[in-house]
Amino acid sequence: DLPFILFDSDRAPLVAAIRYLVERGFRIFRLNNLGHFPLFDGLTGLTLITGFRLFSLNSQAIAAWKELGAGEVTLYLEDDRENLRELLARPTGVPAAVTLYAPVPVITSRIPVGGVRSDSPVLSDREEAYRVEGRSGLTVVTAETDFSLLGRQGELEGFGCSKFIVDLSHLGPFSPHGKRVLEALRRGETLPGTAIFNYEMGLE
Repeated sequence: DLPFILFDSDRAPLVAAIRYLVERGFRIFRLNNLGHFPLFDGLTGLTLITGFRLFSLNSQAIAAWKELGAGEVTLYLEDDRENLRELLARPTGVPAAVTLYAPVPVITSRIPVGGVRSDSPVLSDREEAYRVEGRSGLTVVTAETDFSLLGRQGELEGFGCSKFIVDLSHLGPFSPHGKRVLEALRRGETLPGTAIFNYEMGLE
């Protein structure tokens, strides 16, 4: 899973890291930025997956990712039910995955936020809570309310989706919350306290 933001100074070390991994048998990489594709020039036998930040909202976008070398796409978190249904029915020749659960990073910036502790959420004027973390010289602001389409995987399978993503990177699968997510997945149940974005409301 390649880092979303890639600075010029990070390019050469990342290219070296990719080749190191390929030499040791890694074959699947998720790309989160248009600039990630050239990092794989000259490498063959790999599966490149586009992350949700590389928008796949229609079949033409998926065709463009395929032309660049993507073998699988991740559909956009903020897409709605009707568009997902139509898109999954299109014969694009590229498997598409839908995210069932994930944290939602809303801002990634080089600008530090002073006076904010990572263990204390920041509240917006609408009382929405956000976590602020510093990572490798970046400030990442993430919503405390996770995105979830748990309980809707049966419907999505009916649309033709056979690949799903459950991202527990911020929870861990063995934490109490992580276990609740996995149990909801197993039972096909919705999870309270999560957001479905535009899935039912529709895009405007």
